[in-house]
Order: sequence, then C-alpha cells, then structure tokens
Amino acid sequence: MPHPVNKLLLQKFIAGECTPEEAAQVNQFLTTTEGKTLLETTLQAHWQQAEKFEPAPHELQEWKMQLNQRITPATATTKRMFLPTIGRRNWQRAAVWTALLLSVAVLYKMAGKINTAHKTADNTLAMKTVTTPRGRRATIHLPDSSSVVLGPGSTFSYPIAFKDASREVILEGEAWFEVAGNPAIPFKVRTGNIYTQVLGTTFKIAAFAGKQVQVGVASGKVRVDEYLNGQPVKQLALLTAGKQVSYTPEGKITPGNFPVQDAEAWLKGRLIFNGTPLQELAETLTRWRDVQFEIQRADLKTMPVTVTVDNQVTLHQLLEGLSVIGDFKYTINKHKIIIY
Repeated sequence: MPHPVNKLLLQKFIAGECTPEEAAQVNQFLTTTEGKTLLETTLQAHWQQAEKFEPAPHELQEWKMQLNQRITPATATTKRMFLPTIGRRNWQRAAVWTALLLSVAVLYKMAGKINTAHKTADNTLAMKTVTTPRGRRATIHLPDSSSVVLGPGSTFSYPIAFKDASREVILEGEAWFEVAGNPAIPFKVRTGNIYTQVLGTTFKIAAFAGKQVQVGVASGKVRVDEYLNGQPVKQLALLTAGKQVSYTPEGKITPGNFPVQDAEAWLKGRLIFNGTPLQELAETLTRWRDVQFEIQRADLKTMPVTVTVDNQVTLHQLLEGLSVIGDFKYTINKHKIIIY
C-alpha cells in the first residue's frame, strides 16, 4: 500500500506547519529510503530560486537547526542527526545538503517568513500571517485559488481554510489581489477600519500604518466601506475597472482614476512615480531597496518627482539624476542616504 505522505504534506513539514500527528507521520516516513528521496526532491524544486541568494552563515545555521529539530528520530533512544556533517567521504553529500538548506532559506527569506499561526480553541490552526522584509516580496496562494502579491515591508493574514460564507483576509501594507470569483461568498480585505469587498476581480491596495488607504481596481468591481466595532458605518466608494479611491486617517475621501499600467509595472518590480513628493518616493524606496533616507531640507520633501525606477537603476544613478533636477547634494553611507 502506498505511503500516505505526499509532496504537499512534506512542504508543510518543511515550513513547520504540520500538526503533531502529521509531523510524527512524516518523521516515520523519513526513516525510509523513499522518504529521504522525496525530501530531497521537494527541496530541490526550490533550489533554482536560490542561485543568487547567499544567506549569512548564522542564518544558514538557524535554518539547519530548525529543519533538524523537525526531523527527529521515531524513538527517544536514537540520537542520530538526520543532516550529515562534512567529512572526507561525504563531502559531495554535504554539498547537496547545502543546496537544499539554501532552498529552505529561500522559502523563509525570499517568499516572506511565516511569523505567526493563531490557534482556535480546539487547537487547530486557523490563521496564517506572512510578513515580507524590506526589499522582498511574496506571492501567496489562498485556499480558494485566489492569489496575492505582497509588497515589501507588508503583513498579510489569512485563514488556513475558508469556511461557511466568509472569505476575509487582513492587510497592513501593499498588495495586489487576483480574486477567484464566487458570487455566493464575497471576498473581503480588512485594512484597519476599512473593508474592501469583491466577488471576483483584480485590484491593488496600499494601506500602511498612519497613511491613507488607497484602493484601485484593474478589473471587475469592488465596494469600499468604513467599519466601526465590526459594523459598517458608511460606503466610501463603489469602484469599477480603472477607478480608485483614497481615504485619509482624517476622513478625507478622494476618488480618481487608477493607473492600471503602473500597477501592472509594480507587479514586475518597476515603480512609476508621477509628480510624487520626494519624501513619499523616499518612503517607498525604503521598503523596496532596504535603505534609510534622511531629507534635511524641508523644501525638498515636497518636491514633485516624475520618474520610473526598475531593478536596473541603482540608487546612485537615481540620486544623481534627481540631484540635478532638485539642486541638492547627497551622501550614501551603507544603508543610509542623506539628502541636503
């Protein structure tokens, strides 16, 4: 009879999402040759993503320890470690495991590390939270086949499984949504006290703490509402394709046109600024490039900037061009940029 452990369950095990029963089941499976082969195959599937990614030695050691802690012997009397150490006769094997560990690093670092998993009263996993560090994005596939591209420096929480008549997720930051249509169960995105409800569409939300909430629709239709204590207070907008709305913390509502092409460029890692204040541009680059800006001249903070920034444009090249237009000087010291 075939073993019940499959690649999907093994991926949950690697990410640390298994229940104790599933973890025990996987560990038992890993004592077999078939289990070890499937583990290597599963990890190797992610290896291509790690070709240009080199984690620090302490991070690599941490991931190794985390994986090793999950891969434990079936009996307490056995002390064998599953991951091999480097020696004369197994250096080739160790090289393979280094590649596999790097792929685990990619799962945690490049795709956004899973920070928390809340549990319900019956001790079953209910919500999963993904946080992307600065300079990284993550693509998240939801239980209903919807997908989310989470921008840098953002946090997204969603149920492990959608139940009953609810498809509700939580966002702080920036994300692009492609929602699977289901007229019977509306899809809701909660950003603070603002709810965006859709049936099936593509749209983008920016909702960073202390900033205005901005919702733009690429296709379909969405409704944006303000809530108080879990109850709707007022409808802010009903948006169709090509439309957007902004809502400030002070309660100001600003409708407008949604630049769909700019949003699609965002998906490809290209940032388009059109008359954007330099301070706002700097805040965006702080998240996307993992740098810190200090703008010392007050007049420069509101200077409008129109520019396209992609992965090929270095910060030095960008600042050189902007400094000519804005008549300012700058210094770069590692991850800090001072504009004066």
